[in-house]
Amino acid sequence: PRELLARLRAIVRRVSGHDSLTLHIGRLTVGVDRREVHIDDRLVPLTRREYDLFELLALRKTQVLSKEVVLDSLYAGESEPHGKVIDVMICKIRKKMRDFGIKEPFTTLWGIGYRLNEDAFAPVGSRMNGTEGSSAQVAKESCIPVMSGINIMASSTTLDLA
Repeated sequence: PRELLARLRAIVRRVSGHDSLTLHIGRLTVGVDRREVHIDDRLVPLTRREYDLFELLALRKTQVLSKEVVLDSLYAGESEPHGKVIDVMICKIRKKMRDFGIKEPFTTLWGIGYRLNEDAFAPVGSRMNGTEGSSAQVAKESCIPVMSGINIMASSTTLDLA
């Protein structure tokens, strides 16, 4: 199964127009052969699974990948964990990327999946001025697990717990 997965990844890489073992997306470099991610030539410390997720999103940078697709790709031939593991990995990678000045490495399309945010890796000088203070709402993701069935924002009235 591992060799088959490696061969399938190689096919996807070639079909997606990636004939090199190194991907360059602005300030980002993904060394597929070395299994390393660099931003501005600085190594990003990712775990094995975090790297696998990041590589998958980088190789398919124009596509939105659902959690199911990601789980199938990362855990092919193994017992798959709960879907929340993808959310946790995305959150951890986002935290690590912030240390390198990358605010939103991924775009979250709620209910659909995740996509690599290529604009986040654009060279610093090429970014448009004024985007930092723009009025566009950017979705913030918390690493706190969401408990299903609890919605504290559902009511606009205040509760008296006394």
